[in-house]
Amino acid sequence: MEELVIVGSSKVKAFISDLSRDHYANAFFKGMRYGEMANSLAESFNNWVGVFRDLPVLPLIEGIRQKLMVLNSQRRFEAEKWTTVLCPEMETRLCENAEAGRTWAVRRSNCTVFEVFADYSVIVDLEQRTCSCRLWQIDGFPCTHAVAAILAKRDSVYDYVECYYKTDFFREAYESPIFPIPDIGKGLGSNGSAAGVVLPPITKRPAGRPPTKRIKVFGEFKRPLKCSRCSVAGHNRKTCKAII
Repeated sequence: MEELVIVGSSKVKAFISDLSRDHYANAFFKGMRYGEMANSLAESFNNWVGVFRDLPVLPLIEGIRQKLMVLNSQRRFEAEKWTTVLCPEMETRLCENAEAGRTWAVRRSNCTVFEVFADYSVIVDLEQRTCSCRLWQIDGFPCTHAVAAILAKRDSVYDYVECYYKTDFFREAYESPIFPIPDIGKGLGSNGSAAGVVLPPITKRPAGRPPTKRIKVFGEFKRPLKCSRCSVAGHNRKTCKAII
């Protein structure tokens, strides 16, 4: 955070001060992020849409539908090959958490509360599904301390994992396919019209070239130019006149 303020000076400081901390800091977030925290969704969408973003509205929507149809189908067939309770990536992560806490000392307080001694001691409550390190609450996935406590109690670790990480839930999400849509131009009469077909209004093309620049994210700003020679903002090394 301090580096952002130094690079962006007063503009970044003013922008961050207007934001609620739970929007950019896990420590203040009260819900679950399920391992995801992104601040560039608009840029990712622009890149994913690709050439379709320069098309008119209807071809743009049709292009997005086609990409979603293919993506949905690929993930559905991919999930059919999985044989694990959790999605492969999360299954690997669970095994890594179990291996990391294998040598830790675990002390029981009552039926559901444990104290786990790693590099430092943490409190794990299996009934509330909480850990004092807060990773379990944020991700909805048992952290290394929680896995150590669950194994010490001899429970199944899978019972403490949120359903969103499980293979069955993934398959259910992509179970319904997106069906193709026939070309709207098919079935028209010789005069270019047909019953029930609404044609676009006759319009005049506006002057100038259509805009091609992407829509910037709210609050996005251009990083100020900084000289690599004198480390002062406002110019580059080629035009630097500072005496070194």
